[in-house]
Amino acid sequence: MFQHGNCPQHYQLAHLLAGQALARGAPASDTLPLGWLFAATFDRWQLSLGRPQAYGTQFLLVQEPCSYALAQVDSVTTDAQRERLAVPVLGLARAQADILTAECLKRQP
Repeated sequence: MFQHGNCPQHYQLAHLLAGQALARGAPASDTLPLGWLFAATFDRWQLSLGRPQAYGTQFLLVQEPCSYALAQVDSVTTDAQRERLAVPVLGLARAQADILTAECLKRQP
């Protein structure tokens, strides 16, 4: 699976490939549902273009050493659309940012 890159074109390609796999009904792994991968690659692509993410899969380190926040999310995508792709609803995604922060702080000396 190709899901990361270092430029918008890489993220666009990853999203295209994830979409093709999803459309073909390719089997998902136990830990990475294809719907989530489709959403995450789209979000990475949009953020790399300076646009808000649609699904809320991406987090940012907003302050060193350990303060995470959900990257900006557009208001168009609904929680029902997120759930259809196995993506947490926005309330849970925002709570995940707090969990990431807490876990990071536990690892600090």
